Amino acid sequence: MEIETSTETDPQNVASIMNTVLIRCDLCEKNVNVLDTIDLCRETDQCKEEFILCGGCFQNRTDTLREEGWNVDDFIIVDSASADPANAGCSADIDTEEDIMDSELGEDFTLTQFLYSADDVRQALATNILLKNKEKTIFWIKELMQSELTDTLITLLWNIYFTYYFALNPEFYNYLLKQTKRMREAQTQAQVEDGDYQPNTEMMNAFTDIAANLMIRPFTADVLREGMRASECSLSSEPSFFGHTEFPDTNIMDSSTVEDIMTAVAGDQIKPTNRKKVATLFRNLDKLRKNPTKIAGGDVHIPLDIERAARTALIAAYATKQKMGKALFVSPSATEPICGPSPCTSADKLLQTHTAVSMSEELSFCAHDKPITDGSERIEGASAAMRHAFDQHWEYYAHRAPIWERRIAAHRGAPYDATRKILWDDDELQEQFYETYGYDTDEVGVEVVRRCIAIDMRRLSAEEYCTLLDDMQKKIE
Repeated sequence: MEIETSTETDPQNVASIMNTVLIRCDLCEKNVNVLDTIDLCRETDQCKEEFILCGGCFQNRTDTLREEGWNVDDFIIVDSASADPANAGCSADIDTEEDIMDSELGEDFTLTQFLYSADDVRQALATNILLKNKEKTIFWIKELMQSELTDTLITLLWNIYFTYYFALNPEFYNYLLKQTKRMREAQTQAQVEDGDYQPNTEMMNAFTDIAANLMIRPFTADVLREGMRASECSLSSEPSFFGHTEFPDTNIMDSSTVEDIMTAVAGDQIKPTNRKKVATLFRNLDKLRKNPTKIAGGDVHIPLDIERAARTALIAAYATKQKMGKALFVSPSATEPICGPSPCTSADKLLQTHTAVSMSEELSFCAHDKPITDGSERIEGASAAMRHAFDQHWEYYAHRAPIWERRIAAHRGAPYDATRKILWDDDELQEQFYETYGYDTDEVGVEVVRRCIAIDMRRLSAEEYCTLLDDMQKKIE
């Protein structure tokens, strides 16, 4: 095998390297981009052999290569519609197992620092804030922060506010805006030490202060219900907020109509002072949506359906005289500095020692779980695609988190979409990476897998989740 590059190698830009590396196909001897090659291997009693092929040669010689003992089936999957096993590998339009897996999981599926699904972490964090579980809330905040998913965390907190708290806590908007600016300022001061990102205490305190101040406030599941109804996952046939179902067709996202909407919904039942509060808040929301960078230091990504529902719910809350949250705030936090894994912990033991909270014990509903239709107590929480991604492709999906992107790039690796693998440009650095971060996900044991990706458990349906929140709120009242 011969390697040529079209430009000088820059070890600081691995993505650029992988786009310019040319490798000679061992069969046709043509130079092709490394991203367009298949790296086969086979083992004998004497040695382990490698065979680099371009895509064309791989497609044309699949059967022969398989007969010779090369691992071609690691890169293809037989079309399930084909009844003739002799046709395996002969189609030029072969769907790989990785393509099917990625299609099910989605292009945003990401594994965090300790290989939790980022989607699951977001849902677990929201649930634990609503459950007022401070210990778990802090754990999940740290998991997102240490994965360098800070913008994800900011967006999540804003969405939690709008989805559950906005309608009963309009005064919290200005506090959240202030804390967001605080978080983003602290983010710019975070350091990278020994190749890893080190969130500072000020950033952690800002996040925990927001969570702590949400925990002391009333909430409602009505906005979530309406958001699902609007996205054709309806729990009811018409909008309903605090039992009120009559709303005008006027566009509530047009703040010039807010007075007319309040009159149509509540007549003169909303006090003039509260009318003024609502109108002022809606104008501020307009400014945030039009210029998020100026107002909040960056976009907070509130879905239009959720904001529309939250605005309507706020008017309904005043119209039905709901008990609103008070403009009181708990004292600022003094969180202990975030520490990384102990240098004495071996790579293959990190998951066992740092997945302290089990995702399989979280109450939530998530995109990668099957819906509940039979009332059973347990379902398979994680799909086969999710298990396969965790077992065989964790590096590829973890690379979508900035912490892993940094670590992999530092060892001259880059993702290869065709196989959902990482391609390494230096054997010694690759070995060093696995000595430091080799989690051995296919060897860790079922208990660790349960902690990371929630298997063998019963997830709540969306309707059950809303009912749970309703019951919680009634107990509080």
